[in-house]
Formats: sequence, C-alpha cells, structure tokens
Amino acid sequence: MKLLVLVKKRELNKQTVSKTIEHIPQRYSTNKKGEKVDHFFRAWVMANVQANNDQSIHVRKRAQKEYRQYADQFCLTAYETASDEERIKIEQEWRYFAREYILSCKNSKDYCSTLFGFVSMSENEVSEKILTECRRVTKDYPSSLGLEELYRPLSVIMMAEADRLLK
Repeated sequence: MKLLVLVKKRELNKQTVSKTIEHIPQRYSTNKKGEKVDHFFRAWVMANVQANNDQSIHVRKRAQKEYRQYADQFCLTAYETASDEERIKIEQEWRYFAREYILSCKNSKDYCSTLFGFVSMSENEVSEKILTECRRVTKDYPSSLGLEELYRPLSVIMMAEADRLLK
C-alpha cells in the first residue's frame, strides 16, 4: 500500500535527480486526460506487487507472461537486439529511473515507516528494504520464472545504483 502512495506523491530530491537526460520515447506517454505516464514506474509497481504475492504452479504461465510484459515496458526485450548507441540510451534511462525511484523511497515518510506511519525505520532498515525490493523484483522473482537472463541488465544497474545511493 505504501508503494502506491509513493507513486502518487513521487517525493523527489530535486537537487540530486538530474532533469537533463534525453528520455527514450518508450518510457513516457500521455493518457486520455493529458497527464504524463511513466511506463517504467508503472511496470516497477506492478512487478513489485506480483513478486510480493506467492504464485502457485497453476498461475506460473500467466505470471511469466505478465513479467514479460513488464520487461517490454522496461525496454528489456528491445535492449537484447538494440545497437550499442541504443543500449547506452536505455541504460542511461534505467540509471535515471533507479535514482528517481530509490531517492523517492528514501525520502518518503510513508515508505520509511511501519505501523501505519507511527514508527520510523532507521536509515539502515530503509536501505535494506530498498535493496531487498530491488533484488526481489529484478533478480529473485524473474529467476523463479526462468527470466533471470532477460532481467539481468536492469538488475545490474538497479543494484549498482542502490549500492551507490544507499551506502
């Protein structure tokens, strides 16, 4: 639930997150209301929810299909066949997303508390929570679905940015 609140608030440290990046067109679109939609952020939230829910063997195929769709939204399938120049742009976008997401979590009072916001977590607990989430969404759960290789490039970047920003 806290993650959904975080999506709405998008609490960012404006000095730390650079806005000078040239975004790849697959990341953003505009919905019917004219609002900007971040497909990476949406895919992350959906993948995180799915990774948190235990999946029985009966729904494994559906889970694989959905996780492949999130891979498409993260440009992971395009990354496999992209030119070197395109790969650099996609990697840059992943780094930007990782910084944006990690700093949003780190600076969010909702994300950094327990017991309905009454108890604040220590900085170490928050860092561990973010690292665990990044590992679960980009490595552990994809591995359980046989998609570890597909998610590996995103995992490497998410974990590197998390290590850099949280230590």
